[in-house]
Amino acid sequence: MKFKDISRLSADKFFNKIPKNPVIVTNLFTHPWLSASRGLQDDFDLLIRDEYTANLIVPIEIQQPGVALSTDQRFEVPFGLFYKLFIQNEQKDKKGYLAQYDLLSNSPYLSNLLPLIPHLRDLYAKSSSWLGPEGTLTPLHRDAISDSNILLQLVGQKRVNIVDPVYSNLLDLHPSNSPLRNFSKQSAEYPKEGDFIVHTAILEPEESVYIPAGYYHSFKSLSRSFSVNFWFNLPK
Repeated sequence: MKFKDISRLSADKFFNKIPKNPVIVTNLFTHPWLSASRGLQDDFDLLIRDEYTANLIVPIEIQQPGVALSTDQRFEVPFGLFYKLFIQNEQKDKKGYLAQYDLLSNSPYLSNLLPLIPHLRDLYAKSSSWLGPEGTLTPLHRDAISDSNILLQLVGQKRVNIVDPVYSNLLDLHPSNSPLRNFSKQSAEYPKEGDFIVHTAILEPEESVYIPAGYYHSFKSLSRSFSVNFWFNLPK
C-alpha cells in the first residue's frame, strides 16, 4: 500500500475544468458559508437554536470501535436529542453519527444559514449533511449513485482517504447481493493490506474535497465535525 497527498486546486480553476482525479478545492466557500462556518466554530449549538430544526426526525448510526457497519445499527431520533446525547455529551464507548441526511433541504433555518453556493446551484447539486463527535467513521465505500461528489468541511478536522476504482478487487468488499455491497467489510478507513494507492488529506474548516464518480472513499472525524456534501452530474 502507498499513500499520496491529494493535490490542491482553487475553486475558479476547478469549475473552469472539473478534473478527473480527486482534489482539495480551496476558496469554494461563499461569504454566507464562511460566516456560518466561523459562527459554528465559536458556538456549535447554533445548529439546534431553531425549534423546528431541533424537532426534525433524523437517521443516525451508532458506532462502536472494532464493530463492522451494519444496517441494524441505524435509528431515527429527533435532531435535538441526537445532538444532546452525542455532540454536547460525547459518549466514550458508543458514538452517534448523523450520516447522509439532507439537513439543508429539511430545515429552512439551516438553508438560510447556508444558501446553495452559485457554482453548485448551476450544477443542480443535491446535498447531504454529516455530523458526529471525534472518532466517527464513514468506512471505505463508493457512492451508489453515479454522480460526482464534493464535500465541504464546516467545523472540525476530518481525514479523507480516496482509492481509484481500478483497485476494487483489493478492497474486501461485501458481496454483490448485500445491502452494503458498495462498502468494504473492514471496520477501518481502508484495508490494511494490498498493493493499492490511497490518496489522503486532512480537511480543515473551510476546505472541500472533490471525489470523482465511482471512486472509493472513507472519512474519519479527528474532532467534532460538521460537513455537507453535494452530488452532481458533470457538465456535458
